[in-house]
Amino acid sequence: MGMFDWITVQCPLPGEPMHPMAEFQTKDFACEMFTHVIRADGTLVLCTAPIDPATGLYACQPVLTPQLHYTGTCWFYAFDGPNCKPGTPFRQFMASWDDGRLIGIEEKSG
Repeated sequence: MGMFDWITVQCPLPGEPMHPMAEFQTKDFACEMFTHVIRADGTLVLCTAPIDPATGLYACQPVLTPQLHYTGTCWFYAFDGPNCKPGTPFRQFMASWDDGRLIGIEEKSG
């Protein structure tokens, strides 16, 4: 079993809503068990601290320096439910950015 990174998505996903306990994974970044967040405004950030209990938000810093803006795609996936129970549907998505702007998120068939 290989390493991966976590993805938290704060913007709407296409298709049916995901179970609130779904945990997304990706192998498109460093695969060092980091958590990346796709924020509601489409920006991609790397979390460096746990959730702030006062606000309920992650303490995050930008993934890239301000002079660089991510261009590319990120595939992420999860079982649509808690704890990957047998029979839980597997769903995967592809997010695309151009110069730091989220172009969109597509659901891809299993």
